[in-house]
Amino acid sequence: LAEAKDSLASARAIYDGLGDHQGQASTLCSLGHIFRAQSNTYDEAAEYFVKAQEIYACIGDDKGRAEALLGLGSVYHAQSKFVEAEELFSQAHSIYGRIGDFVALVNASGRLGDVNCIKFHYTEADCLQALEVGTRIGNILGHSRLGNFLGEASAWYGLGEIYRRQSKHTEAGSCYARGGEMYLEKSKYTEAESSYKHAQHAYAQAGEMLSEASALYSLGEAYRHQSKHREACSSYTKAGEILLNNSKYTEAEALYKNAIDICTRISDCVDEAKAWYGLGEAYRHQSKYTEASSSYARAGEINHGFGEAYRLQYKRIEAKFSYTPGGAFKFSRSKYSRTRVSFHYTSAKLSYKHARDMHAHIGDARGEAKALYGLAEVYRRQSKHTEAESAYKQARDISIRIGDAAVEAGALYGLGDIYHRQFKYTDAESCYKHARDIYARVGDGLSEAKALHGLGAVYRHQYEHTKAELCYKHARDISVEIGDASGEAKALYRLGAVYCHRSTHTEAESSYKHARDIYARIGDCVGEAKAWYSLGEVYRHQSKQTQAASFYTRAIARQCPGYTEVNCFPEIYQGTVS
Repeated sequence: LAEAKDSLASARAIYDGLGDHQGQASTLCSLGHIFRAQSNTYDEAAEYFVKAQEIYACIGDDKGRAEALLGLGSVYHAQSKFVEAEELFSQAHSIYGRIGDFVALVNASGRLGDVNCIKFHYTEADCLQALEVGTRIGNILGHSRLGNFLGEASAWYGLGEIYRRQSKHTEAGSCYARGGEMYLEKSKYTEAESSYKHAQHAYAQAGEMLSEASALYSLGEAYRHQSKHREACSSYTKAGEILLNNSKYTEAEALYKNAIDICTRISDCVDEAKAWYGLGEAYRHQSKYTEASSSYARAGEINHGFGEAYRLQYKRIEAKFSYTPGGAFKFSRSKYSRTRVSFHYTSAKLSYKHARDMHAHIGDARGEAKALYGLAEVYRRQSKHTEAESAYKQARDISIRIGDAAVEAGALYGLGDIYHRQFKYTDAESCYKHARDIYARVGDGLSEAKALHGLGAVYRHQYEHTKAELCYKHARDISVEIGDASGEAKALYRLGAVYCHRSTHTEAESSYKHARDIYARIGDCVGEAKAWYSLGEVYRHQSKQTQAASFYTRAIARQCPGYTEVNCFPEIYQGTVS
């Protein structure tokens, strides 16, 4: 804008020097439009348009004068000076009619209609808008083979505004949609987006559900052409839901596929699960059970993934706040609430249940077992132990029958975790051992180490430290063998806890330090902070107050840089640290 202003100012000086009044007026109009685009320079814009209009009037250039009048009227319109704007638009409208410039007449009619619409002069605005539309549909623009597509689109939008203010929602939706169609055809995607948004809202107000779905689909197209992929996916999905509820299953299927196609191009699209679930519903109503079961299963996997992601995010934030003074209060007020986690888990459960039912309906035992396992995982994460145990057992029994070792081992591990939480140590030990053996047999070292961690925790909680030590060492060795640094650090950290409980402080210190170093190397700040804190505990148990306080402080500083207070740790060390 600055460069344009400078160029036009130079051009104006040249025209002034040459005495070229036409050039002067044209330059003044251009400057007026530039200043009009900036809300804080309306007065300067008006001044330029006034001067341009005066020059055009002096040299007898009616078309130029009308253009300047429209520009000045647009400035007043933007300032909500509707009476002044109406007068100027009327003058321009009269000039264009007199000189026979019908395309410009359409534009002036639309501007005047906008003002009258805002002033609630419905009858007058209706007539003016009808004139504008008529100039396109009738013979007024017949003189131009090119026509005025964008002018007509604007006219339809304006007519929609009139109907909306009269609460004629069906008519408004139709006009908005017609304007949007024209904008879309001419690749004016921003304008199309606005038109279809209004159309969708108007049809929703009128209860025209199928028309609303059509508007949503077109809105998705406008978003897609602007690379607004998430918005496009959301629009397609909403349109699909409406069609589904109106028994338009084939059309709904096509829209859900559109949404899924877009979701594959982006990551973390929250509407992808909705689209897969909706597609499953569309298939089910068409008796396409194999496709339905596959779609439901995919929806379940995505929703479970989102639920798990939010759960872990919640735990990370909770851990971070727990290392800061007043952290519990801050966390309770934070935006990471359990509501979002619960929403995704609820969606996951619904999808897994549908997947389970569809797989059972078509006799796909493997798919049914996987769906049950996914459902059990969700229940376990929500600490709904009874429901989780039932689903795990069903998944285990089916997987044993069909020979699916992966699902069987996963179900056994999940059962072990549930029994462990319920202090049923004998049952937990049995499940963990069985899962460990299966993982070892199929060569899944990562999962074998996980089962060993569970087994070690069971022994540690029963004070069977020697057995726990053997489990954690075995898990550590497997992690080293497969190159899992995080698993190695986890095993070392838990070995440190075993040594600490046995009061073998030298071994505990060595394990915690080794774990700390690995956590630091792989960038796991929470793990590193926990290791620093546990080292402090080792020294505290040896009554080495100063050293313990130093490690506590390092834990806080590592987890939350800038914090050096330790009043979230045992009070007996506050005095030592201070």
